Amino acid sequence: QLIGCDLLDVVGLVDGIDLFVDDEGINRGAALNLPATVLAHVLGASAVLFGTAIAISVDEEGETIGLTDDPVGRMDAAMRQRPDPATVEALADSLAPLPGTARTRGRRGARRTTRSRDTPPPPHCR
Repeated sequence: QLIGCDLLDVVGLVDGIDLFVDDEGINRGAALNLPATVLAHVLGASAVLFGTAIAISVDEEGETIGLTDDPVGRMDAAMRQRPDPATVEALADSLAPLPGTARTRGRRGARRTTRSRDTPPPPHCR
């Protein structure tokens, strides 16, 4: 209720960090949460997130716990650094109008995009 949703989805990241998000955010017209989307990609999840995201930690048994200094530091460092080229490519693919495309360099370094017919769209675009 605190983030204004009925269904939560959990996006698992590295180091026991979880992002709780509105599972119906995109259907409700929630805005793209670009910072949370970038954070998710940098920390291991190719997720496109809409609406409010809440970061929490989990312990060894998978129980939800508050964030400690280590995960907070990890998220802070992830948000302050420029994403590496592989992460930028993954973000571009996730946010593309036709996700599942292959990007190649054409003449003069211009990007050319082709879509594989065998590649299904990601879940957020179905």
